[in-house]
Amino acid sequence: MIPAYLLTWNSLRWPWPELGQEAGRVAAGEVVTSRWGCGRNRRIQPGDRLFMLKQGAEPRGIFASGTSVSEPFTAPHWDEEKAALGIHSNYIELQFDTLLIPEESILRRDLLKGHPILGRQYWDTQVSGIAIKTAVLAELEKLWQTI
Repeated sequence: MIPAYLLTWNSLRWPWPELGQEAGRVAAGEVVTSRWGCGRNRRIQPGDRLFMLKQGAEPRGIFASGTSVSEPFTAPHWDEEKAALGIHSNYIELQFDTLLIPEESILRRDLLKGHPILGRQYWDTQVSGIAIKTAVLAELEKLWQTI
């Protein structure tokens, strides 16, 4: 099975003003790629499966999926203040296959945590790049197809 990883987005720390426009482009079948932080993970490879978890303000849960199109690389931190201090972060390039507007459609975190199989994964992470357990991935993919 292809490795899968969880990326996080905290809407309180970065508002993502282009989200609606980018979601529309993905829904229209356009190729949309984005650079995203992957925490300390340096194992993500091109072709690996990625899911994006919204943190911060409700609703919280999975709202996007895609594929890595790069290996991890280092670049200045996404937070301009940290970047000005010379702090760097690890990133990957991802291509979305689904990008939803969380207020309209999301796989809610409480559903993930309360599910008999999906509940085996830790869904409260604040860090991007954690591996999704193999035992959880097939069920996650099945449920994700219903959104």
